[in-house]
Amino acid sequence: MRCADSRLRTLLRHSKNSAPNSALRGVSDETEPANLSSSPLQNLNIGFPREGQWHVRFNSGANVYDPGFINGDSFDRTANSGGKDGLSFNANVGVGPYSVVILSQ
Repeated sequence: MRCADSRLRTLLRHSKNSAPNSALRGVSDETEPANLSSSPLQNLNIGFPREGQWHVRFNSGANVYDPGFINGDSFDRTANSGGKDGLSFNANVGVGPYSVVILSQ
């Protein structure tokens, strides 16, 4: 997905999990913003494929991995209607320096 901010790259991953008896069974979308700069990116408005609550599943900049990491204001977000980045919904996200955040529903 192309974003207006050159420091940010966002990958939208769509997959279908057909594993029997899996809590993840069905269609899965992930939005994965990546900060390619040395500065934290806060309150960035990016596109999402569906509205509703999106949960942070992984934050590579979380200080549980290294006390020097700053977390990057990466929290669960609610995507609302309004097009952004070629998608129908949007939400504000934060990503720490040189970090990737994975959000899914």
